[in-house]
Amino acid sequence: MKKYTLLFSFLFCLVSLAWAQDDGELDEGYGPKAGDVTVEMQFGRANILTEGLMLPGAPGNAGGNWRVAANSPFAEMIDLDGNQWSNMVGVKGRYYVSDNIATVLAGALRMDFTPGQTNVPGFIGGNSNAGWIPAYAAIPEQSSTLMTAVIGGEYTFNTEIRRVFPYLGVHVPFYYARNSEFDPTVNDGANVQDPNLIVDLGTRTAEVFGFGAQIVGGVDFYAMEGLYFGFEIRPVSYIYAYSASKPGPGLELQQSNTNTYSFFTQPFLKFGFKF
Repeated sequence: MKKYTLLFSFLFCLVSLAWAQDDGELDEGYGPKAGDVTVEMQFGRANILTEGLMLPGAPGNAGGNWRVAANSPFAEMIDLDGNQWSNMVGVKGRYYVSDNIATVLAGALRMDFTPGQTNVPGFIGGNSNAGWIPAYAAIPEQSSTLMTAVIGGEYTFNTEIRRVFPYLGVHVPFYYARNSEFDPTVNDGANVQDPNLIVDLGTRTAEVFGFGAQIVGGVDFYAMEGLYFGFEIRPVSYIYAYSASKPGPGLELQQSNTNTYSFFTQPFLKFGFKF
């Protein structure tokens, strides 16, 4: 409740400041012009695609029942429940090639990699004079990539209402995510059921990618020159998502895809600057 109170208080202060500065005359500083750049923070549900990114398990840990589970991707960023408008989810930039037309670019990227280490067997002697050496577990080699990018164009309309600038546009989103893992554990013979067991055949991978087309509508309200906040939504949206899981080198992929159609979804609140 506290974060909502702070946000409403902040928005109220911006509106109050805007009206306090309003002298009833048209100020050409409000609204975008050719050559302007806007950068805005968006608040809402994260615009990423990770559902369906499930790694197959290692064969040596499957207990004789190694299988690749069925796993379908879907556009989890389009959800009619659980949207958090107080959550900052990304940054969007616009460049105005004219007073009304802007190109759009938004996106994010995260990559990480963990080098693997093989396990080291331990030893515990059978009498009080023997040495004790602990066993060291293997560290699986892991890597992951998460990327989203949006390109598009928007048209800003002129209205008789001062400081208010509605817009309509088309966005083309791209999504990509990948996880991989290799467990270098080798059984040292302590397990009599599986002596000298190699846990993994090789690197296991899971990938998800998607793309689509969306009609975007919104409105910007300029609290002062160079500072605005607003609202954005997608009246029509289509997203294609594809996932592929590979349990090891030379093995077939487990593949699946999903088509998502939605209407009046993905609402965002936003707070931006014009330069």
